[in-house]
Amino acid sequence: MELECNGLLTYDRVMKPDVDKIRASNQKAIYRKLALSTLLPTSQKQSRSWKFTTISPAPNWFAVDFDDSAWSSGPGGFGGPTPWRTSDIWLRQEFDLGGLGADDLQNLAFTCCHDEDCEIYLNGVLASRAPGCTTTYVLIAMNEEARRVLHPNGKNLIAVHCHQTEGGQFIDVGISKRVITDDSAAPRKR
Repeated sequence: MELECNGLLTYDRVMKPDVDKIRASNQKAIYRKLALSTLLPTSQKQSRSWKFTTISPAPNWFAVDFDDSAWSSGPGGFGGPTPWRTSDIWLRQEFDLGGLGADDLQNLAFTCCHDEDCEIYLNGVLASRAPGCTTTYVLIAMNEEARRVLHPNGKNLIAVHCHQTEGGQFIDVGISKRVITDDSAAPRKR
């Protein structure tokens, strides 16, 4: 029966794919490295100040022109240095990304530790949702619409809502740029 679907060879021992393409793909997996460049730091190493409330705000709380002057200010991460004992917390902070090109914007992601569900907004646009909880800082994808509303070399607003139902409580968010480097000059192991 000529039903073999797996492997590199057909049933009659003929090479299916282009071996050079496979080698090139493997070399990328072996020698390319992912590094992160921090653009908006989390409070992991040094606390950043946020505006926050634990009382349900107006529906437009994530909008750029929302008046958060009645909100409290405190250091992140919340649930850590700043106690948070309610089921919900809302955070806001202005920031400047500095000079970024189109390629840079495409490689942005959130660095986040959350317990539990969180929503992240940029300049009034829902940028990402992260259900459940994490026990460490993870990368969370940023959607295309959020990338389009960012202002390089200008003021931006990040707004975060975290909803907690049980267990520990924590929320901290930053923005990183993914940088892929080619380490093909590294000695090859055989």
